[in-house]
Amino acid sequence: MLYLDQHIKLMNTMELIHMTFKLFNMQIACNTMKFAKVLPLHDHSLENLNPERIDVHQP
Repeated sequence: MLYLDQHIKLMNTMELIHMTFKLFNMQIACNTMKFAKVLPLHDHSLENLNPERIDVHQP
């Protein structure tokens, strides 16, 4: 009975670690997506390639 109790505790710990890693990976993915969205805003060469943007900048 003691062995079974220890096994359950071990499984819970393993599951907790696994969930923590999943959350951590999701956080990294979220931050990467945010960074990827922000990056083109500072790149003016990308803006100039867009024809709609060129019309706005020309008088």
